[in-house]
Amino acid sequence: IDMSSGSQEGINIFNFNDVSNYVVTEGDSIMVRGTVGQFRGLTQFVPDSIMIISTGNTLPAPVVVSDIDETTESKWLSIPTSWVSLSTSGTGSSNVELTNGTDTITMRIDSDTDINDSLVSQGAIIPGDTICGLLGIGGQFNSSTTSPFNDGYQIFPMRWSDLTICRFVPPVVVPYYPIGTINTEDATTGVADSLNVTCFTSGTVVGI
Repeated sequence: IDMSSGSQEGINIFNFNDVSNYVVTEGDSIMVRGTVGQFRGLTQFVPDSIMIISTGNTLPAPVVVSDIDETTESKWLSIPTSWVSLSTSGTGSSNVELTNGTDTITMRIDSDTDINDSLVSQGAIIPGDTICGLLGIGGQFNSSTTSPFNDGYQIFPMRWSDLTICRFVPPVVVPYYPIGTINTEDATTGVADSLNVTCFTSGTVVGI
């Protein structure tokens, strides 16, 4: 992410191998030498050397958008508007298709983040779930390997806290039973027939 121009600009840096033994750390200011490439519409920088200039720099604020397109590519984004899932998140790296009723985008969940582990423990994203807050890096994976590269826009959340999933939890319906229904006991064991049943009942108070 580059803020030197006064507005946020970004470019994806990609290499199959480690370069200059650099360990990616948020807040690093780096100088990168290499060549500009493109993969499925995503402009990227293929480095052959990386040098750290400084560390611990303040991260930029995300750019607030309501949709993603070519202008949001490789930028740090915040989408506060609601998007509804059309698909189910998988295990490992997976795509979740989201719609706002008009447009469709792809949320790319990378297995290198903690998001997949959290979805396993807290429940997968399923069709109908609403993503009501989302942070991530804008990306693209065009459906064709040839131009024009004008679809396949994605957003990559980087951590579980980047997602706000709003799920409707139906209210628990507690049944009503008369006292005579719940105060019976098994004739042989003396154990209450309705042991551990959740319900409500009513009656007249007699006694102190």
